[in-house]
Amino acid sequence: AQQGSCSPSPLPLPMVTEDELAIGHLGRLAHWCGANSREEIAEILRHRMGRSYDKLPLLHVMAAQCGLNAHTYAATCSMLPFTCFGVDECHTLGRTESTWSPKVMHAIGLLTPSKALKFCPECALRQESQNGYSVWRRCDQLPGNFNCTQHAMPMVLADTKSAFAKSPSALMEAGQYQTIDTPADCLRHARIDQFIETTGAMLRTGRSWPMAQIRERLSTRAKSRGLRSSMAESGSLLSDLAFDSIPTSYLQRLFPLAENKHSDRVFSSIDAAVFRSGNSPSAVAIALAMTLLYPSPTQALQECVAIR
Repeated sequence: AQQGSCSPSPLPLPMVTEDELAIGHLGRLAHWCGANSREEIAEILRHRMGRSYDKLPLLHVMAAQCGLNAHTYAATCSMLPFTCFGVDECHTLGRTESTWSPKVMHAIGLLTPSKALKFCPECALRQESQNGYSVWRRCDQLPGNFNCTQHAMPMVLADTKSAFAKSPSALMEAGQYQTIDTPADCLRHARIDQFIETTGAMLRTGRSWPMAQIRERLSTRAKSRGLRSSMAESGSLLSDLAFDSIPTSYLQRLFPLAENKHSDRVFSSIDAAVFRSGNSPSAVAIALAMTLLYPSPTQALQECVAIR
């Protein structure tokens, strides 16, 4: 049911569900309140919270509406713990060195999708039937994840970048989605399954970590496996191991230009994760390195960031 913008009626509970993506949370609240734009839902939420929230960014208002502070909300309802898993500069983090500075939280675009979103049709329809609404889940948006983690059903891709304004079940009803073609050699692949488990484990840490520590641990681990840990060394590379262990069709979806990879030639998008210097690796490269160098996500996080 939709409520008028002046209605004091309670917002739908729970205010935010487990693993719900912030952009989808915004859309769910906008639909419930009958808002037609981000500005309108912001005005409604600020009105509900009181005058002290008039000047606060929407992210903080939404967090407060859920009874959370902005950092906790970002840690549990955004992709930041994965996309910013390793950080180079201290000013990226807040005073506790585990949360993000306001600049990062607002610049990263927590409330606006940078790409089309994925969702599981079966989960969306079940949620709609049980709760009267469906949600966008963080775990579904992790790179390389094309099947629902709950029941292995193929996910689909939202047709529009403005998907945050609609629920997955609404997109299903409107036919605004595309199927995702997953190559046969990527299905039921042990290394791919471990990679997906690793990205999920990184996301669940709920914070960022010093990049220098991560690179040092991964570099040491690579060297112990007989792999190069710097540009100056010779021998096999982490990227060689990646292309020997994981289908090229899958790696091409994770890393642009992967089809140009040649054996014994540095592919920086992957090898940067274990080189002690040079360009910082992406979160995807870190996840791949952890997958290839450790038997499990648990052991990788224990060694690289001291998660127990």
